[in-house]
Amino acid sequence: MGEVPVSDLYQDVSRQLWDIVSGVLRGETTGLDNMPAAIKALKWVQTYSPVQRRGKGEPLWMPQNWKQQFEKLVAQSVSEIIPQMPDRGLERGLELHLIHLQDCVLQHLRLLAPYLRPAQLLGCVTLSFQEQILQQLEQVLHRSLRVSEGWLLLNWALHYYSSENFMGHPDIRDQSATDKLLLVLWTHSVMEKLLEAMEVIKSFLTEAEKVSRSLKPKVQRICSRQLLCFTEKYQKSVVEYINSRQREDCRSRQMRLFRIFVNCHFLKEYLETITEGKEDITILKSSLEKTEAQAKELILEESLRKAKDLLNTYIKMGRGHIDDLMPKLMEEYESLPMRGQLAHQIVLDSAYERLCFLYLRILLKSDRRRLQQHWVNVEGRVEQDAASLHAFFSQMDAGGHRWNSVLLKVSEVLKLHDMEALKISCTALIHETPEVSEELIKRMLQWGGRLSSQQVQSVLETCQDVMV
Repeated sequence: MGEVPVSDLYQDVSRQLWDIVSGVLRGETTGLDNMPAAIKALKWVQTYSPVQRRGKGEPLWMPQNWKQQFEKLVAQSVSEIIPQMPDRGLERGLELHLIHLQDCVLQHLRLLAPYLRPAQLLGCVTLSFQEQILQQLEQVLHRSLRVSEGWLLLNWALHYYSSENFMGHPDIRDQSATDKLLLVLWTHSVMEKLLEAMEVIKSFLTEAEKVSRSLKPKVQRICSRQLLCFTEKYQKSVVEYINSRQREDCRSRQMRLFRIFVNCHFLKEYLETITEGKEDITILKSSLEKTEAQAKELILEESLRKAKDLLNTYIKMGRGHIDDLMPKLMEEYESLPMRGQLAHQIVLDSAYERLCFLYLRILLKSDRRRLQQHWVNVEGRVEQDAASLHAFFSQMDAGGHRWNSVLLKVSEVLKLHDMEALKISCTALIHETPEVSEELIKRMLQWGGRLSSQQVQSVLETCQDVMV
């Protein structure tokens, strides 16, 4: 009797292995006795199989492809056994579904944990469940979601999802298998939905006042409590999102950060109009202001990094024209929504300011004599660039602030040699633009070595009187 081919043995073992594993993954308990042997085989493959990646045309029953097959079976079984969200939602139906979902998933993971954890396969199943759950929750957001349903989902996501009663249960906890960013992004989406409802609250207050002047304060007290509660939760979710920097493309993050900036600005103003006691909102408003500023800074961060590289090449090499750079400098802002509205103008105005000062700092770090060889008339080129910057930002509806006046004033200072005229121009620059620091004035006076250290100090002493 001849030997059985190795390929036949592999096929037979593979078939038995997947019969056992697929049944258990679907919740069948009849194959549990054989599960340790099946997992031992999978663990052996992970440790000893010489081929780690599947070759072209290679059969799936080969041992090196078993992990891939396991992941495929996990995705199929999870989609089959996870309870589906009800098509339409009475609030009580949604609440019951979440309870049922929590019980079903936890029970299944606790059943599998003792067998899958030793082979480091539990995380694969946990992640698959998380993805399915968050897909369901995302679908709910696209429905006509009532405010009460939004609060229910938000409360469940913030207080139950990661708790020891669900994904944080000691029997199934696996830090390598948690995808916190997905939950953070979804939670933030719920906040966005609830924020839309704030406009409804505003109109509700207006209508209440029409019905009765005595009714409005009562409605306002109810709305005030809800608003404070929502703002605290929104602030927490935003901070968590801002601190997460992974798995999101730059454009999507930019748009989300802009919405955060807009929402914080809206909530900050709205808190003052709807809440009763100013003392109740001081800390919360301060926190919103901090987050608003942080979101704006992150929106500008990527574009300023790019601008720094472009301006370094342009100024230090003295080649090309700034008009050729502007489309690249502005592309980060062209896709931002709400053009012409206040939030959009605030962001663009900040970008305009930062770009002008960035230009100035790079200019003052460059070699003036070398730059003169390329530009000939350095002061004249700075004036032209200032005009170009203002023209581009005006086209983008930046809000009308002439930040290029800093560059124009600097160009004027660079032309002067008379000490009294220098003192007058520098003090006027500081008076008109308080953002200009003493250090920047000093570097501007020292640039190119045209003034002695005594002359520089004399001008600075005059400027210090204005700064006090």
